[in-house]
Amino acid sequence: ELDKVKNMVGFLEYMLNTLGSEKTSARDKDVLITESYKKIFRDDKVQIEDDLDAARQVITNKDIPAYLKDVDFFFKDVKFEFTIEDIKIGEQSDNNAFYTVQLLRNLQGTTIDGEAVNNTMKRFIEVNYNPIAQDLKIVSIYTNEFDESAALTYWWNQLSYEWQSIFKKEIKVIDTVQLSDLKRITSIQNIDLRGNIYIQDIAPLSQLYGLKTLDLSKTNVTDLTPVRNLTELTDLNLSYTKVSDISPLRYAWKLSNLSLANSEVSDVSVIEKMSSLQQLDLSGTNLINYNSLQYCVNLKELNLELSGISNLQSIDSLAHLERLNLSRTAIVNLDYLKALTNVRVLHLDSNRVADITALKGLNSLEELYINHTLVSDLSALQELPQLKRIYCDHSGIKQASAEAFMSLRPQVLVIFDSEDLKGWWATLSHVWRSRLQQLGSISNNPSKEELAKLIKLDSINLDKAEIDDLQPLSRFTNLRSLIASHTSVSDLRPIEVLKDITFLDVSYTMVYDLSSITKWKSLRTVLANNTPIQDLPLTFEHPSIEKLYLDNTGIEDNTVRDFINKNPRSLVVYKSTKLRQWWGSLSNDWKSIFNIQLGVNEGSIEALHRLVEGEELHFQDSPVDDLLVLGPFIRLKRIQFSSTRISDLSPLSDHRYLISLHATKSPINSLEVLKDLPRLEELNISNTPIDDIDVLQDMQQLRKLDCSGTPLKRLNALEGLSGLMYLDCSNTLVRNLNPVATISLTVLKCYNTKISERRIGEFKLGNPECEVIFY
Repeated sequence: ELDKVKNMVGFLEYMLNTLGSEKTSARDKDVLITESYKKIFRDDKVQIEDDLDAARQVITNKDIPAYLKDVDFFFKDVKFEFTIEDIKIGEQSDNNAFYTVQLLRNLQGTTIDGEAVNNTMKRFIEVNYNPIAQDLKIVSIYTNEFDESAALTYWWNQLSYEWQSIFKKEIKVIDTVQLSDLKRITSIQNIDLRGNIYIQDIAPLSQLYGLKTLDLSKTNVTDLTPVRNLTELTDLNLSYTKVSDISPLRYAWKLSNLSLANSEVSDVSVIEKMSSLQQLDLSGTNLINYNSLQYCVNLKELNLELSGISNLQSIDSLAHLERLNLSRTAIVNLDYLKALTNVRVLHLDSNRVADITALKGLNSLEELYINHTLVSDLSALQELPQLKRIYCDHSGIKQASAEAFMSLRPQVLVIFDSEDLKGWWATLSHVWRSRLQQLGSISNNPSKEELAKLIKLDSINLDKAEIDDLQPLSRFTNLRSLIASHTSVSDLRPIEVLKDITFLDVSYTMVYDLSSITKWKSLRTVLANNTPIQDLPLTFEHPSIEKLYLDNTGIEDNTVRDFINKNPRSLVVYKSTKLRQWWGSLSNDWKSIFNIQLGVNEGSIEALHRLVEGEELHFQDSPVDDLLVLGPFIRLKRIQFSSTRISDLSPLSDHRYLISLHATKSPINSLEVLKDLPRLEELNISNTPIDDIDVLQDMQQLRKLDCSGTPLKRLNALEGLSGLMYLDCSNTLVRNLNPVATISLTVLKCYNTKISERRIGEFKLGNPECEVIFY
């Protein structure tokens, strides 16, 4: 029977592809929609959870003919691909068998409006066996499984001790995990397992559908099949593993950073479809061929060091490439590099290259590495405007030619004959030498050993130094803490390579742009007070950053909101003066509320920023009567208050990101402010004097409404709210349910109202799925 089930799924795939093909005639499509589907479906009432619109937020079911029609209607040309993952066998209440097929559905094509679509999701197909007719029929197709809590609990109980320990550590839980913890675990976006030799099977990761960053380097993982459905992955590190097959990544469309360094992968054809790929590390690999690289047109960084590549024809189309490493390869001819005009850093160390004429037109080139090569002439590089460094130790470059080149291009440093550190020291200004001598406790004429020790410093304090350029620090790769406050520094690009810095202080400088530090994954704290910074980079996304100080800059609320939305663990201190004044003007009642919210008894500047950057505010049993004090808050999504003197909600109009508002047991006089809250999904106005909810009539996003205990008489405003799922109108004067009879409520509470039992019966008959609480 399993073969028959598989054949049925194959026929469904064929049927959908025939229907979605622009080559299929209208007549044939009509036959499919009206007749052919009956071969595999129980009847025309079989429900299918809609998956044709990836942006849909509300679960929608359609009967099979309607679904088939939509396939034809919404797409100009579309293809479905089903990959069966599992088939489970069960028994119905009548002892007949049923089958649940779990598969991965990929939908790729063009909409009727000409927009390209390409998305992948998990689907379930339920098939029943009819012993009388002795046949199989599909009875349901859906995405969302019925009992999520049971599934999560089962998944957790199947995990090994090692995996449970890993996940507990990620969410900082020591004791027994609860259902809420399991949901947090399955929502994890970043996992670092590098060096964990106990990890061999990564099947537990299959439940982490939102995973974006995964580091499996130096583990014993060999099979990537469990992560084939993790289509949100953007960063994946498989270096120093025994992985040989990366075909399970064929749906990882969003992957931007992939490392296969020193792995056993020999075929990377799957990367041809990774249009978002920007960083690729194939160092230490030996591929069958490298032709697939030509399709990775958005690559910015490519590492082929110690790989088997011998011809560069496959990379001449990578016009966006900025960093390229070809060291220790069999490359001799560089002609195919002529087209790579955006390359900034090029590594050609330890190969048989002798002629670099092909690099003459690489006008973006900043650093060139040709150590241990046969190169003897640098003249091809003389006109490159951005060139800053040439590393040519143990090459054909002699001292005379190096000095001649630097004479023509004094801003370029040519490092040769292992005297590179001496050359670096010689270029430093007196101010830099003096400060570094002090920091490193070295002599006026330092030896190579002293310089080697110097550049290993992990902390440097340049406060009030008379410097305007940080370029000399580019060699300090061990640097963790840098203070450059009260200097004339304006540009951080020279230290962009120092990606291990955790603390940076550039307060009271001319620094205006933080883009150069966006890739510092270890960064924890940044001080940039009193600088001309006006904005934060769009790519500034750090799971590790904790504090960002930007007082007395041009940074505004919207910028901070966007940043914290990307970095929810971060604190941005940027309007200290305003908050001190605000706090000083607050009544004792409000201070008490906020102290409870903060969990502290004093308004420190960090605490005040954390308060106004928070998403939730709860308070009750307080005599406060005005919401104007919430003006400084920038990210409020949920407000809940009860038993207050607040009557006016209009100050909430500035908080357009609110999704939940509970204003209960308070003398609220109007809901007009809701017109300014386009994201509101949940509203509770119970036990207030509100008797008119007409303002809700256009709030299609509203999902939950509690108006119990109010003098409300009519529900007419809710008639068109198709997304409303929960309604509590108990203890009101409502007597008619007709306005909500057709909006698919799942819960209705209407006890102690003017509604008759007859009307309740009519409502239940028309809404059998709704839980009605009435007495």
